[in-house]
Amino acid sequence: MPVASAKAGGVFHVEFDGVDATGPITVPDTGGWTTLRTIRVAGVRVPVGRSVMRVVMDTVGESKSVGDIDCFRFVRPGEPAGAPPAR
Repeated sequence: MPVASAKAGGVFHVEFDGVDATGPITVPDTGGWTTLRTIRVAGVRVPVGRSVMRVVMDTVGESKSVGDIDCFRFVRPGEPAGAPPAR
């Protein structure tokens, strides 16, 4: 997921149906709000079928925010990270 922060960012996690799926994720200092850095979190299990995904902002960082989260991309195990999404 591409993220940005002008100073050290904060911490967030992602839940599916109320269960923490990622553990704490820290947004790094990328040098500015328009400078994105991609961070990857391995081992996230997305439930089959419909689920509620919630992004929980846990703590603010030196930037006085958690950070700018551009988007989320989920990749199947064994699929190259840069591969286009399956249709």
